[in-house]
Amino acid sequence: MKRECGEDVKCFVYSGVDEDNTKQKKFLDLLDIVGYIVRTKSVKKIKTKDGNIKWKSSLDIEMALEMTELVNKFNTAILFSGDSDFAIVLDKLKSKGKRVIVISTRGRIAKELLDRAKFIDLRRLKSEISQ
Repeated sequence: MKRECGEDVKCFVYSGVDEDNTKQKKFLDLLDIVGYIVRTKSVKKIKTKDGNIKWKSSLDIEMALEMTELVNKFNTAILFSGDSDFAIVLDKLKSKGKRVIVISTRGRIAKELLDRAKFIDLRRLKSEISQ
């Protein structure tokens, strides 16, 4: 794994964690070792009306707060999400002169984000990031 993150470049990963998933834990530990700043929250298992289990670990608020708190420490924010809830955060970053890039996939990104940031389709990056 490349060392993209370190002294000059800070990379944050926000992830819901299934406490019983050892492979996920090892992966997140590896990200931490190679320089990523890893933020986690335990996954909640919610029973739906139809009896299925839905996994939820909302980290949007944590991400938004950290992005705005650190606004004076970066030039470019790269957001891997398509959630329209981040539109107001992107507006705030852009008002401070920050460059904003959103990475998601077509059909999974809100128009509000497309209107506010440079969009990169994750599928086009596949060959660059897969091993």
